[in-house]
Order: sequence, then C-alpha cells, then structure tokens
Amino acid sequence: MRGLPSESVDLILTDPPYGVGYQTSRRSDGDPLISPIANDSGDWFPFAEAWLREACRVLKKDRHFYAFGSFI
Repeated sequence: MRGLPSESVDLILTDPPYGVGYQTSRRSDGDPLISPIANDSGDWFPFAEAWLREACRVLKKDRHFYAFGSFI
C-alpha cells in the first residue's frame, strides 16, 4: 500500500490470516501437518497497526473498509 497515493482507494476488503491461531489438518501424501502461518502467534499488533494506518491513508473519505478476523 505504500506505493499507492493517499485517498486513492474506494473500498478495502481484507481477511488477514493473523491472530487466529490457524493451523490446517490437511495432509498431503502422508506428510505431517502443514506448519502454522508465520507470525500468527506472539505480538502481531505492531504489524497490524502498520497496515491499518496505511489502509486509512489510502482510503478515500466516506468510503468503506471491511476486515474479517477473530475475537481475541
């Protein structure tokens, strides 16, 4: 988003895979469980704050922002 001009986006719709503790149980040909998503555990708030600030910067006034997530 850093490369986008300020107030240039009409809609932001995102489903970031952080902070939900997700790990799939899908296996592929007997392989062990697939690893959890990197950076999902621990202090991911600084990362979230950084991209949220950028989202607010690029979003036009009186437009919509939707972010799916989980309760923590």
